[in-house]
Amino acid sequence: MQAPVAPVVEPAKPAVQVASLQESEEAASFFANAQAKLIAQESCVSDLRSLTEQARVYFPAGGLTLDEGGLAQARLIADLDRDCAGVQIIVEGHSDPSGDPAVNLCLSKQRAEQVIQRLGARGLDTDIFIAEGLGSKRPSGVTGPRGDGYYDRRVEFVVVETNQTAKAFKATPAAWASSSCVKELKSAISNAQIFYSPRSVAASQDDVSQALLFPSMAMDCPDARLRVIGQHSDDRRIGENPATGRLRVKALMAMLVGQGIDAGEIIMAAPSRSMATDELSGSRLDFDVILD
Repeated sequence: MQAPVAPVVEPAKPAVQVASLQESEEAASFFANAQAKLIAQESCVSDLRSLTEQARVYFPAGGLTLDEGGLAQARLIADLDRDCAGVQIIVEGHSDPSGDPAVNLCLSKQRAEQVIQRLGARGLDTDIFIAEGLGSKRPSGVTGPRGDGYYDRRVEFVVVETNQTAKAFKATPAAWASSSCVKELKSAISNAQIFYSPRSVAASQDDVSQALLFPSMAMDCPDARLRVIGQHSDDRRIGENPATGRLRVKALMAMLVGQGIDAGEIIMAAPSRSMATDELSGSRLDFDVILD
């Protein structure tokens, strides 16, 4: 006797209509073009970072006369930056530790400004360059035949990815309101840092909740944006590099955007060298306020 055959049950058709072949092809084309643009942008920014990580402009003791070799490196950075959308360059001026710290701080800012002025005199667009003086608080760590002081008297460059149009449609509040919110934001981020396990790029939920407060405040402060700085350790046993710091910023950015934060309120940055000290691990995120 033949065994009974089980009835064939056809699976229920999905309620959502499947896109047509033409629609699928159009979507594939769209995402392929988008991916190509992202790859091109990442390549441009990566090339720019590679240049800035190596570029140095040196100065004589107490002086503002920059070396021509360093200026040529700065010109190359300015030329390449024209092809990179949504990028700013922080021009960091430094001094050696000799002399008055207040004078050194002023001198370091003047050195950064001098580099930008020389680039502008060559007809290059300097709108994306921002001068910053750091005095002698970040020694170069370089030793060579010219003596340590020579290598400390320098200008370096840091690439910052940003959204230039984020605040274009926001009304500017009264001056007192802007000043108040800037002070509140600076107070909130003072001493705020997120620390990571070696090679980790994922922040804890508590850290994300803390960080969520800062861009929320920046959204209510048209004169300021939050700068998130991804740091890395210089301990070779840990195995971190500048890319680790960038990934930490991008991972936090993704989580904040997922919580409804406008990406334009956050400027991403990652220095090419470790900012670790005896007191602080290099595996961390720092926060800063950038005034527009």
